[in-house]
Amino acid sequence: MSQDEIIQADLKILRALDYDPSTSLDEDLNFAYSVYQYNQMAGEFDYLSYFVDQNAVSIDAGANVGHYSIKLAVLSKAVLSIEPVQDLNWLSHALPSNCTFVNCAAGSQEEQSTLRIPILAGQRQYGMATLTDIKIFGVLEYVHQKTQIRTIDHLVQTHFPNQQIGFIKIDVEGFEREVILGAKETLKTHKPNLQLEITPEDLQETTDFLADLGYRGFFFFNDILHDISVFDASIHCTVGNEWGEDAIEDFNPKLNVNNFFFIPRH
Repeated sequence: MSQDEIIQADLKILRALDYDPSTSLDEDLNFAYSVYQYNQMAGEFDYLSYFVDQNAVSIDAGANVGHYSIKLAVLSKAVLSIEPVQDLNWLSHALPSNCTFVNCAAGSQEEQSTLRIPILAGQRQYGMATLTDIKIFGVLEYVHQKTQIRTIDHLVQTHFPNQQIGFIKIDVEGFEREVILGAKETLKTHKPNLQLEITPEDLQETTDFLADLGYRGFFFFNDILHDISVFDASIHCTVGNEWGEDAIEDFNPKLNVNNFFFIPRH
């Protein structure tokens, strides 16, 4: 299927969930769907269906503007969408009906913390909001926001206590280890597949940590699946193919790896 055909197939499922951006005047809904379309056309979701269980619940930790939650709503029975940025609370009404939105951060323990939102060119960069040291981005200006941290284990018990968790996507700007620590019971009980966005600098530590929890890592490069042990940033993070502000035709995301998949060793 072409990307346009995939989008139309997704839209058919979304309409069955009473989610139809083509007939809505809701600016938030239409914005979230347009970002989903952009990511779909750029190939961001190409491999998700291999890892998502359509009969189970998926978790989107670090939902940002909801593009992954929308795609996971198509592929999954239900979605737990977790996003700490208060300015993105509009997601509570702009996601498909099988999504449960929670405005909090995921972490290793229940506590209150400070979220740092970078400001670049006068604009808040919500996709770069982090609970880690803001200096990792080389940003000098940012705003603080108090946020409640909840563990995925707690959120699962609260919202989906008797349902299978099949997939967890984590994109939390350097806070991945804390999120995983707070999901240890979920990983042990449900053995979901995982997708993590990880920097090359943090990859080995995260891989070793997940290996201790019984997981093996993989990545796709040019549509070929590789074991994580052969990852080489000088090869697999090709200059000029990074996800960014360029038009879709100016880069090839299949030649730049930042998403890694982990599956349980059974």
